[in-house]
Amino acid sequence: MVLLETVSKIITSKPVTVKWPNDLYVGNKKIAGVLIQNFVKGSAIDVSIIGVGLNINQKVFASNAPNPTSIINETGKEFTPDVLLSQITQRFGFYLEHLSTSSIIESVTKNYMQYLYRLGQPGKYKDKNGLFTASVAGIDSYGRLILQPENGNKLTYGFKEVEFL
Repeated sequence: MVLLETVSKIITSKPVTVKWPNDLYVGNKKIAGVLIQNFVKGSAIDVSIIGVGLNINQKVFASNAPNPTSIINETGKEFTPDVLLSQITQRFGFYLEHLSTSSIIESVTKNYMQYLYRLGQPGKYKDKNGLFTASVAGIDSYGRLILQPENGNKLTYGFKEVEFL
């Protein structure tokens, strides 16, 4: 939510959403990705390493990514990476400071659901059984994606088990 909140304050002309499980979208274009590696000690997470890739001032993308965008492409304004990093780390510090309170956990969960990409909207997907149309119905308590096909029961997917088309 930290990254979403920061980008949403800068880009106000289009919706900023979270594409499950780890991408940030502006409209239908990817502006950022987040990777988290957790290290477990016993039955608890001991250390987490978080990597963030945010497209800031790049105007042209040479990769084969199908739908990239950047802050400059969306706003027409160049941004100083250090200023954005400061804004992100300040917001992250707030969440880290309040992490032990149940209200902040509930708030983050509620906001994540509110800003979930394609929530309630039909879209095309692909899984091991082939192509299908479904709407994003939510995320379960384990962080898995829940899809509601047009005709059928809800389907639950872990990471890399389904592809957004």
